[in-house]
Amino acid sequence: MNNPSLPALPAALAQKLSRVLGMMGSDHDGEVLNAARMADRLVRDAGLTWGALFTPSAPSARWVEPKTAAAACAACLQTSVEWTEREHQFLCDLPRFADPSDKQLRWLMSLLDRARAAAGAEAPAEAPTPPPPPSPPKPNRPRPQRKPRSASRPKPTRPAATEMFDDPIPW
Repeated sequence: MNNPSLPALPAALAQKLSRVLGMMGSDHDGEVLNAARMADRLVRDAGLTWGALFTPSAPSARWVEPKTAAAACAACLQTSVEWTEREHQFLCDLPRFADPSDKQLRWLMSLLDRARAAAGAEAPAEAPTPPPPPSPPKPNRPRPQRKPRSASRPKPTRPAATEMFDDPIPW
């Protein structure tokens, strides 16, 4: 049963975490310790803490439109959307990049649209963006022209086959 106030884990992460936590009941202390360390690594690699994982968060009264890419990632992760493992990893990793690419920003915007819809908020009214400036014209470079053969330079000729051999064919 999903609790919308708890952070949504990707299905693959939840499955791995449940298997690892199941190993905590082992009779061997080494297995229990390794399972605890592995579970902690899974949670931290997902960008979560144990407190955030099990502490219900109060539902936000209203959607606050993020101003930066890092804030957009945090806003996405705080919604009840069930992200795929790849999307979740992307949202956790993107704030570490100093300058995200255009492709990353487009993907973030599509994820933010899903998060915004899950929160029941409408997309912000955007001012129309001006068209990009025209690209500078390519310089007109003249095509290189072949030099005509000069009359002083004769056209090369091939010698006749009989002139190529001084000796007659010996057979």
